[in-house]
Amino acid sequence: MFEKRIGKSKVVRRIACFSTAFLLGITNVGGTLDLHSIETAYADTVTEPKVVSLVAYYTGTSVLVGDNIEPEKLKVTAYYEDGTSSEVKGYTLATTKVTQVGSNECIVIYKGKVAKFYITGKTLSSFRAYYYGSTVSVGNSVDPRKITATAVYSDGTIENVEDFNIVNKVITSTGNNTITLTYKGLTYNITVYGTSPKELLTLYATYTGESVMIGGGVDPRKLEVTAVYKDGSTETINNYSLSPEIITKIGVQLVVASYHGLSAPFQVTGAQKDIVSLKATYKGDPVGVGYSVRKSDVEVIATYSDGTKQQITDFRLSSPTITYEGYHIVIAEAGGASSEFIVQGVAAQNITFSNALKFDIVNGKYKGKVDVNLPKNLNASLFTGESLPASSVSRLLSRMVSKSEFIAFEIGIKDDDDSDSVIDEFPLIMRVTIPDGFNVKDCEIYYTPNRKSIIGKMSTDITGAKTLQCTIYSPGTYILSYSKK
Repeated sequence: MFEKRIGKSKVVRRIACFSTAFLLGITNVGGTLDLHSIETAYADTVTEPKVVSLVAYYTGTSVLVGDNIEPEKLKVTAYYEDGTSSEVKGYTLATTKVTQVGSNECIVIYKGKVAKFYITGKTLSSFRAYYYGSTVSVGNSVDPRKITATAVYSDGTIENVEDFNIVNKVITSTGNNTITLTYKGLTYNITVYGTSPKELLTLYATYTGESVMIGGGVDPRKLEVTAVYKDGSTETINNYSLSPEIITKIGVQLVVASYHGLSAPFQVTGAQKDIVSLKATYKGDPVGVGYSVRKSDVEVIATYSDGTKQQITDFRLSSPTITYEGYHIVIAEAGGASSEFIVQGVAAQNITFSNALKFDIVNGKYKGKVDVNLPKNLNASLFTGESLPASSVSRLLSRMVSKSEFIAFEIGIKDDDDSDSVIDEFPLIMRVTIPDGFNVKDCEIYYTPNRKSIIGKMSTDITGAKTLQCTIYSPGTYILSYSKK
């Protein structure tokens, strides 16, 4: 147990220890397992005086129109009737996005008190670039390191950017070549002078970067590939090919740069770097109560032990399910490091199942239907859903629901390149339409991951005269059971 103080009030936090099964949301009840969601492993008891006023101040700079307000940059101070004050976090933002250019009035609510603050909205008004490199021979490509690109915003701020795209990199003719750059929907043309190609003599490469993480590639901004021509002149080559493109082993590895039939080897050190810190940023919309934050809406940048940074996708989210209206702290974890970010919980909308995995289930004369609600950007073809023969689960049911009627079905993920990302979309909401002859009040839904282990009973809600609804946390086999009275 540990303590912290807010103003003159005292917060006592008791941390409870749970078994692995309990932390997974599984409780053994009367021979069956009840699956539910464990949101936190502690409870706070706060004794706080009455709030008499509220002040909010946004510490960030101007924000692009359409972007979310970052709660991490909002400072909210509550003033109490006893004359004390403290910074608070459990507030609700009535405004979540910047919607217009110029001043945006935003409202924050805490303990019945309201405060206004203002954020300047901006748009990208122009994009410009300047090429300061030398001439480029036909067949070679423009070096992005020789381009200075600048974004200009509606509020007058200017920012140098490197994440622009070069549409036509390769020089195709002698004389002036128009090269088109794009950045967030805007374009800008630069002119690069092309020269006649010369006869190559040799090629060499120099890598000046740090060690490369296993599974990563060589940073082209740290690699200089130079062509030596028979007339004694040299030129930096930019549209070379690398073999291998990905570093696959720890230690020194030979990489070969190739261009027009010539090759230049260089050494790269592969390293299994340790993650020392994470920076998680939520990019999604507010999440309805009962739903979970999706990994696809979270950007996580890892900082490694060698000082390099890289966006990663192999992280997990702790406490991602939204349980109340207001702001939630969600934690991204990877490699022993973690980073908190804030997500606003809002009242859940009615689920329409307009984008859903849909399939029929059957066992003899009993026929039902399953709908699994999917995010709007997720294709149902990535999932599989099918009814199973009764024999596939009858032995599991023999003890617990031996006198019941049942229908077994399976929800799976197609085995393809997208399967790893699809599993991150769980948990999902499932609706089961029961067969004629079943009484919805006497129906249960069970789960087994492999048709061999103990069955778990799902926590369900009756959403209609013939429908049950529950949250499913993974693919597997599910069983709709009806216990006759």
